[in-house]
Amino acid sequence: MAAGADRHQWDRVRAAFADTVTLDYTSLWGGAPSTLSAEDVVEQWSGLLPGFDTTQHLVTNHAISTTAADAAVAEADFQAAHRLGGEMWILMGRYHYDLVKRDGSWRITRLVMTWTHESGDRGLVEKAVTRASRLE
Repeated sequence: MAAGADRHQWDRVRAAFADTVTLDYTSLWGGAPSTLSAEDVVEQWSGLLPGFDTTQHLVTNHAISTTAADAAVAEADFQAAHRLGGEMWILMGRYHYDLVKRDGSWRITRLVMTWTHESGDRGLVEKAVTRASRLE
């Protein structure tokens, strides 16, 4: 998921998700979790990430617990760097994944991002959205 997003490999991102996925970024942005089709997730991310000059999502310290033959829960720590011009926004925290096994492959059904800390300018996200819309 993360490497595909950083490389703008949208088919790879799509393949990481089940047909329907719940995204929860409420620890960072507030609001409520959203349940979307995987195609809608790809549309959202592809409308944002290309607006940065580069992004790099480093995901580590994976802990996986299988709850059934076709379902699992995983957690990992992350650091996500977003660069636009000479400015950076670096976000750090934890991911919680709910996974299902479909047709022999594991897919994310729920992704919860828990913010722990950040540095730089969170406002770069708005700038990246504007910039990405001009690239289309």
